This record gives sequence, C-alpha cells and structure tokens, in this order.
Amino acid sequence: MQAYLNGAYIDESQATVSIFDRGFLYGDTLYETMRTHRGRLLFWPEHRERLRRSIELAHFEFDPDRLDLPTVAARLIALNDLTEAVVRVTISRGLADRDQIRAYPHTWAVTAHPLVLRPEEDYRIGVAALLAGIRRNAPAALDPAIKAGNWLNNLLARREARLVGAVEGVMLSIDGYLAEGASSNLFWVSGGVLETPAVEVGILHGVTRAKVLAAAQGWIETREVRARPDRLAAASEIFLTSTTWEVLPVTTWNGAPVGGGTVGEVAPELRRRLQRLYDLAAGEGANG
Repeated sequence: MQAYLNGAYIDESQATVSIFDRGFLYGDTLYETMRTHRGRLLFWPEHRERLRRSIELAHFEFDPDRLDLPTVAARLIALNDLTEAVVRVTISRGLADRDQIRAYPHTWAVTAHPLVLRPEEDYRIGVAALLAGIRRNAPAALDPAIKAGNWLNNLLARREARLVGAVEGVMLSIDGYLAEGASSNLFWVSGGVLETPAVEVGILHGVTRAKVLAAAQGWIETREVRARPDRLAAASEIFLTSTTWEVLPVTTWNGAPVGGGTVGEVAPELRRRLQRLYDLAAGEGANG
C-alpha cells in the first residue's frame, strides 16, 4: 500500500517517523478520518474546518490549505487500487525537545485503506453497547474541539466494552452527563423526540453527527441536551453514528434490551437519509 508522507508518495513499509517525533513520544498529533463515496472524498470542507480549528486550538503552525486532500486521496485510491476507502490525515508537531512547544518541521501523513463497514446484520438486529467506567476528558483539561491523536482513554473505554462482547463503550463527561462513544456519537429516542448530548457537555463536533441532525430536520423533533445516564433506560431507541458506522442501532444497553429489543424505525430511516446525503455530495462534487 502507498501512503503520502511529508509531501511524497511512498510505500507504507518505507514510511517511517523519528523516535524523537513528538507524536511518537507524547501523542502530540491531530487527525481527521474521512471516507469516500463513489470514489469522491465526502465532506472535505467540514473536515477541513474541523482540522483548522484543531490546529488553532492546539497551537500547531500548519496551514491545512497546503494539503490538497481531495487530490492526494484520489491519487492514493488509484495507487492502491481501491474502490471505496477510509482516508486519514495525521499531523504531528514534529521534532522538538520535550519543553519546546514550537517544533519544525511538522510531520504529516495521509493513508487510504479499503472502507469496511459493519456487517448488514448489525443494522438489522442491532449491537450491544455499555456505559464505560472511563470518562471523557474534561474540557478544561483538553478542549473536545481538538481532534487529538492521544486516544488512550477512548481505547480503554473500547477495551472495557469488548471484554464483555459489546461493540462500543459510551463515556460520561467528567461531571456525569452522557457524552459520546469511544469512536462515535450517541443518539437516542425518548418520547418520540430524537436526543443527543449537546456539544457543550464536552464532545467532539462530529461531522456525521451534524449530518444526521440535518437529515432529521422536518421528520422528527431533535434536541441537544444535558442528560444523565438514566435517561437511556427509558429510551425506545439508541444508536451510534460515525464516519464508518453511519447510523448503527443499539438494541442491548448495559446488558438489557433497548425498547422491545429490536431495531426501531428511526435509526434505519436516518441511515437511509444519510446515505442520500452521500449520493448528493458525491454527485455534486463535495470535495470543495
């Protein structure tokens, strides 16, 4: 497989980073994960703005406009003979002493691998998720608007879930409100209203989350809320959203059935609407 490292296309086996790179030493990195649809990179303008925000908040000195990601992604897809792909851009602060926040040059890489969605059976019968003991980083410690590569608490939450056969661990905020999954955003339906944790709780600005909220407009009432975990006990539906999961129904929560224990109507309909947005974006050339 070919990758793009510091401005050059190179075989992944030859793509190396210094052991003194701050990304390796401290997880001092930013990243974005995107996908293609019909060979087109989806929602690059939204991802580019989120990357720009991460760069500003983390005090990196990297101009995202220097990265013509749609062109790079198209080239990697061709080089790697892919049909649909997951594309990731990673930027490290680069080489610097531990006490030196300003580092040059930044290390930056783009990879493209086959897009592998979850089995369709998961969308028909749903998956299991649980409330993880690991909590989301407090906004005062790490601004959730920074999509940082230091993922240890997320990985521990995911590990906790996988140890008991669940797909995802959902984290609370530091003050006990429902936040987000280890690699997903959380939604539920309560009293016929679609609810999701408010950004102010301390969650990432999910691109797919925003698209799902947009797709729901005019069909179901939506609310962004501060909610305690007991809110999910009465939910008729729970589902997770992400770039590669799309809209994934949860039919088992903390070992108990959600609603009637079967996939409801809202998650499948929102997945269909999201996929129509993919078609529209690819047809109109969403690369920006």
